[in-house]
Amino acid sequence: MRKGRTLALTLVALTTATAVALAAGDVQRITNHQGAFTTAASGRHAATTPLNDSQDAGLVAISDSFSKYSKSPYWAWTEANVNGPSYSGYAEVWTAAPFTPLADHAATKLEVAAIWSSGPNGLVLSLDKDAGGVPGSVIKAWKLTNLPQSLCCSVESVSDKGGLQLKAGTQYWVVLTTDAAEAGTSAGWALSELGQRRGATLAQYCSDDRGGSCASYGLQNDTWIAFHSLYGVAFAVLGK
Repeated sequence: MRKGRTLALTLVALTTATAVALAAGDVQRITNHQGAFTTAASGRHAATTPLNDSQDAGLVAISDSFSKYSKSPYWAWTEANVNGPSYSGYAEVWTAAPFTPLADHAATKLEVAAIWSSGPNGLVLSLDKDAGGVPGSVIKAWKLTNLPQSLCCSVESVSDKGGLQLKAGTQYWVVLTTDAAEAGTSAGWALSELGQRRGATLAQYCSDDRGGSCASYGLQNDTWIAFHSLYGVAFAVLGK
């Protein structure tokens, strides 16, 4: 079961951000020069999906940024962007979150709060090694399909029955990207309520080769940039 602390449902105000409504009218682009984020506009409607973590029983939480509040394990109204290169003229953006095991573990399950918005419905989830403070080589990757459009509280999960060996004190990354099949995808990684209280490190890869501006997000073209953010993303690495 998840070991996250119970927290009130709060969202850090985006006081310095500039919101730009998209043509579809159901999301807003947040430009705050500290990463690429999207927030749902007030007119957006979506059904909720109950969170079911009963299958996590008996697994060790190697890293877990979900809250324990059953009706709000994450903040779904704002997401870190995960967009393909052909999405509506905006820059391609991928998002990654680091974690460091406190002991040696074998990771058997990854969970992420991924939410689809438009375009092909799918993403690539991977567990990566660290390369100088940003995501490096891929340990294992999985294809996610049929992502929810609900605002809360579905969680996408993948597994490795044999267990992926993780070393204590070594940094790893959970990464959401797109591939060629998702060039026109717009999706997001929902924020963690825990991260909004204490901040978190994130990394984002940006490419504006086919449109958009990485500089508007405080990112550089065609490279991973790690930064401390007020908004962590919701994920868990579970195992034994």
